[in-house]
Amino acid sequence: MIHYKFMKLNRYASVFDDYRRHRYLLFPYELNQFKIPYEEGLVSIILPVYNGEYYLSEALESILTQSYHSFELIVVNDGSIDSTKDILEYYAKKDSRIKIVDRPHQGLPVSLSTGFRLARGEFLTWTSDDNRMRSSYLQQMVACLKRHPTWDMIYANIDIIDENGNPLKNSQWYLHYQRPPGSEHIYFPEDPVELNTYPNNYIGAAFLYRARVDWLIGDYSALRFGMEDYDYWMQVNSLMCIRHSDFDEPLYEYRLHSRSLTAHDNEIGITKRRENLMVFDTFRRDFYLMSMCWYLENDSLSTEYNLIWEALENVIYKSKGIVINRNTIPSEVFPRLWVPSVYLKGWDGKGCIPTPPSDLPQNCIQILFCLDPNTNLPNDVDERWNFCVVWGKPAFIPRLRNSRQGWVAVQDAGAMITALDIFTRTSHLKKIEEEILFPRSTKKQISVIVCTYRRKDLLEECLYSLLHQNYSKHDYEIIVVNNDPTDMQVNDLVYKLDENAISKSYPQIRLVLCPIPGLSAARNAGISEAEGEILCFIDDDAVANSDWLHQIYLTMQNHKDIGIGGGTILLRIPEPRPNALWEGWEPIWSEFKISGSGYRIVQNWWEYPWGANWFARKQLLIEMGGFRTSYGRIGHNYSGAEEVVAAALANKLGYQIVLLPEAIVYHNVESSRFTYKHVWNTQIHGIMSAYQIQRDLYIPYTYNIPFCIRRVIYLFITMWFYLSPWKWKPGSFILRFFSMLGFLKLTIKLIRWYFYRFRFSFTIKDP
Repeated sequence: MIHYKFMKLNRYASVFDDYRRHRYLLFPYELNQFKIPYEEGLVSIILPVYNGEYYLSEALESILTQSYHSFELIVVNDGSIDSTKDILEYYAKKDSRIKIVDRPHQGLPVSLSTGFRLARGEFLTWTSDDNRMRSSYLQQMVACLKRHPTWDMIYANIDIIDENGNPLKNSQWYLHYQRPPGSEHIYFPEDPVELNTYPNNYIGAAFLYRARVDWLIGDYSALRFGMEDYDYWMQVNSLMCIRHSDFDEPLYEYRLHSRSLTAHDNEIGITKRRENLMVFDTFRRDFYLMSMCWYLENDSLSTEYNLIWEALENVIYKSKGIVINRNTIPSEVFPRLWVPSVYLKGWDGKGCIPTPPSDLPQNCIQILFCLDPNTNLPNDVDERWNFCVVWGKPAFIPRLRNSRQGWVAVQDAGAMITALDIFTRTSHLKKIEEEILFPRSTKKQISVIVCTYRRKDLLEECLYSLLHQNYSKHDYEIIVVNNDPTDMQVNDLVYKLDENAISKSYPQIRLVLCPIPGLSAARNAGISEAEGEILCFIDDDAVANSDWLHQIYLTMQNHKDIGIGGGTILLRIPEPRPNALWEGWEPIWSEFKISGSGYRIVQNWWEYPWGANWFARKQLLIEMGGFRTSYGRIGHNYSGAEEVVAAALANKLGYQIVLLPEAIVYHNVESSRFTYKHVWNTQIHGIMSAYQIQRDLYIPYTYNIPFCIRRVIYLFITMWFYLSPWKWKPGSFILRFFSMLGFLKLTIKLIRWYFYRFRFSFTIKDP
């Protein structure tokens, strides 16, 4: 049930509220229809501990004296070398609900993941060895989740205490949430709408979530030590439903002391690394909205089961899913990363248990779907099945050997596809994070990435210029990303050039097929497969100067603090000169002239490089999550600014952005693009993109709505009177027509955006 509340949203809240609306349009389904194997009513409490002898006994006593008795306590001893183990063994003998897991020291995120993989409860939480729960904490938290079946996670208010366990007055921690000011009582915001956009983890230490959150989101990230909880809450907030508890009373005591991780912020670098997390989360939200690839295979001949299958397909199409045939895109040319894919196998429960095919793309999530709820579900399946689902309400759901593998039951097509979507995307994101944590070794100095869409003739000239660079053929490679996998002309061209690579002393040239439409998606597919330290992007209708790569590598090799750069783009003007191409209008067709010589560092976002001549360090692009697919061309639209967004993010991460005049490419524009309609649309979309990237918090707020409206009005008046009858040129009437329609349409859009923050905030309430 959708609930709207009229309020003024600040910029941070507006960004996330807008994301939630888009996500809900794709997946307006409730996950409470999704059933997993757990012990009903049981709370699994994970307590990771490392050298916690000082306060561990207090923490354990506060758990064992809970008024809610149905819980298990899984204590993960993370290689403690003090008396922690003795304390744990003493309490384990006193209470059979305590289970101790000893492991070598690997840090908090790994300890949490170890504990949650063993959890059997319907409700899950974790606590620290230095904090305390009040006796009614679990009882009230469980009762709150039971009152709200569509809520996936709740958080509650806390009290802060000092090293001796006394109320901590006049603390600087949680200063703005103290009520009354200076007290130990901390009251967190009721709406988590700013959690992902403003760097402030206000979920706190008092929380409880359902087992389905753990099954779908998975492990805590080892990359985010010190921020593993914040990172996890961000993911849950983006994909599921977090709410503040429906009671205000603080029931959890959070201890501030000199030994805590919080106290060692400067040493660990939590605050410093938070910017990296915020940048990566902008990628995650973009990733959650992009299309996903589905391989569907159903062997059942039953009419009833086919109806279920059709319902699933309908939900997939409504959620922008792309259904592809395994034979269309061979696995060897399918991108490893940035293109999430699912293989869904329908099984009628008869005969042998299916096994996954061997020709699936790398990192493809493999789902076994049993259509018959009356099947005697096996206790063990092939470990290559990442997830096992059964339709309906079976009498018994066995828990498979591998953690979070299944079985799970569902009888709603929307809930099933939503759950699989969350599971697949979070699993794929963990692969990208692994690439950040453990970078692949680079085999080349440079990878040149050319993204193309039905431009075989122009592409051939582009590749010819790349194959004949004044650069060692062993030190660079060329990756062609075909954004239309069915275009065999492009595929054949690349295969032909690759066959001739050895005989003609060409560098290696490889083909990648990207089924997700859009330039940004194609570029990310190229990043996934690149083996070079430096990535150079050139348009398929551009021709590189013979020393293009040499100039780029020389600059990047000598200046390690440079993250992103761009070179000169010269427009090749056709003869005769098109009517729409007036003097000074060359930048409308991507001409980018750079004055001077030698590289120049730029600070302002409007100076950032774009388009046909762009380069960056591969590890930087992976760290930021690649290009944002909500920006960039898709088909024949006029969108852009994905390079500006990437440069702005690189700047946030501490890298320099440079312009390199000596790196030159020539832009061959198709004659059909020299039109007055192209002039108008390019100008208008430039204004719109500038406003959009600042509204999404990528750049400073300089283009406000009134300024944008003035720009559009100025553009309209200038073009209208410049093409007045006494200064008539061919096409003036067409330009006037488009400018008049576009002016009216975009002015209305800008006015609507002006009132963007004064709107109904979007939430979901229980029926």
